[in-house]
Amino acid sequence: MGESFMSAGKAVEESALEPADLQVFTLMFAICPVPLLLVSEDGVILMTNGECDQLFDYPPGGMIGAPVDMLVPENLRVSHAHRRNGFLKAPTRRPMGGGFDLFGVTRMGQTRRLELGLAPVTAGGRSSILVTAVDVSARLAVEAELERRSVELEGLNADLKHIARSASHGLKSPLTSICGLLSLAVDDIDEGNSEEARRILEAALKIGRRGTRLIEAVNDMTRGPSSAVESFSLRDVVRDLWSEVTATIPHPPRLVIDVAAGEPITADRKTLTMMLGHMLSNACRFADPAKKRAEVTVSACRAAPGLRLSVADNGVGVPGDVQHRVFYPFDRLHSNSGDGIGLTLVRRAAERLGGSVTFSSKPGVGSVFTLSIPQSESVLT
Repeated sequence: MGESFMSAGKAVEESALEPADLQVFTLMFAICPVPLLLVSEDGVILMTNGECDQLFDYPPGGMIGAPVDMLVPENLRVSHAHRRNGFLKAPTRRPMGGGFDLFGVTRMGQTRRLELGLAPVTAGGRSSILVTAVDVSARLAVEAELERRSVELEGLNADLKHIARSASHGLKSPLTSICGLLSLAVDDIDEGNSEEARRILEAALKIGRRGTRLIEAVNDMTRGPSSAVESFSLRDVVRDLWSEVTATIPHPPRLVIDVAAGEPITADRKTLTMMLGHMLSNACRFADPAKKRAEVTVSACRAAPGLRLSVADNGVGVPGDVQHRVFYPFDRLHSNSGDGIGLTLVRRAAERLGGSVTFSSKPGVGSVFTLSIPQSESVLT
């Protein structure tokens, strides 16, 4: 009923029904679990079964005597009539559609995607068309979801391969440093230089803790977001994070918070806090020392279908030739880079929330990272 979807329905064999067979045909027609309708040559509905009535949301027998074109989307009714006439010139059992999508319209005006089959039938000396109709909307939705997940898994697999290559260096390097420092500490202890040994051990401890954080970050990439959704003040979260991020910075950038009216927000607080922490840390790390005043601006607003949150800075920016690597795990693009996994975690968390993170950057001007989270996960209330 309408074009545009590949059909795969089946119908009964082309046949001429004798009066003795008509009663059997009518009974089989009625009890068939597949929606069926019988249409005359001039496009009038002669019979329907219960499954067909239910599919198109009509009372039992409510479609009988009506034109079959009423089940076709209005913009396709003329072409449908031409196709029906073409079928009658060379009637044969076949699926309907010929590579087009097929749509049907219910009594309440809802559009459903269908698979249809056609078969010519002669009953009581009258030629008719037997139509099978199957609603495939749910199946197509499942197929689309499977395709989406397949693409997502391909992306995850590519990330894991990159992580496997990069983590060997990212984790091996601190272990090598620790071993070297411990060897020096042993020598100092043997020489009775306990003060120097202590200094070296503290340096080894610092590197070991960094390695631990790196491993925890890798583990975080395999975890999903927490399911705890709560209402909270975004301003308070940003201020708390800013205090932590700038605690060891002698002259931190100026913080500007521009949150649209509508506080508090409702979101996965733990995951959002993690993402914001990495974004703020990144903004501070790449402050431009040549500028008179470094500044970081956090803004948030309601934007369909949910929350849009941006962290902008007036830092050194990211060179154009490496911008495509910003979200790669373990890629350290600058001497000021951290462990190279923070923005990867931000991207992964955003995707798990059904959202995304994008960025724009201009060397010498600064960068803007924008996080978008759907209404179902995060909204300004």
